[in-house]
Amino acid sequence: MPDCNYDVHVIGAGPAGSMAAKTAAEQGLKVLVSEQHSKIGEPVQCSGHISFSGLREIGEMGISYQNAVQNKIYGCTAYGKNQKIHVRTREPKAMVVDRAGLDVLFAQAAENAGAEIKFNDNVKRPEDLRAKNIIGADGANSQIARMFGFDAIETRNYVMCMQADFRY
Repeated sequence: MPDCNYDVHVIGAGPAGSMAAKTAAEQGLKVLVSEQHSKIGEPVQCSGHISFSGLREIGEMGISYQNAVQNKIYGCTAYGKNQKIHVRTREPKAMVVDRAGLDVLFAQAAENAGAEIKFNDNVKRPEDLRAKNIIGADGANSQIARMFGFDAIETRNYVMCMQADFRY
C-alpha cells in the first residue's frame, strides 16, 4: 500500500460513507473519503423516502435536514398477493427528501468534522487504498467487497422492504 497517510480510508461519499467518515474524524483520526463522481449526490443512487424517525435521528447527529424535506407522507397503499392495505395517519410517518441535497449535508458534516473528500477518485485496485483501515461504502455492487473477496459470499439477492405501524 503506497501512501498510507491516513488512519481510515472510506470509499463512497454517500450517507453511509459520509457518516462513517464523520464518526472517525470526530475520534481524532485522519480520514480520506474517495468519491468516484465529480459531485456529491449525483447521480442520485437511491430513493428520497425516509422515515420520520430516521430523519429525527439524523437531526440528533447534528445535521440540519429541514431544507431537504420536499413533502410529508401520511399514508400509503400496500399491495399484497391477494389483498390491498390502506394506511393513513394524522402525523407524518415519512418524508420525501431531496436525496442529492441530503447527501451534500452528510458530506459537509464529514468535512466539518475533519474528513477530506477527494472527488473523481475511483478506487479499483489494492494499490489505490491509502490506509490500513478501509470502509467500503460504495453501494450494493461494491468494488471494495470484491477486492477483499467478500463477493464470494452469496449477496446478490436483494429484498424490498416496507415499514408500517398497524392497529388491529
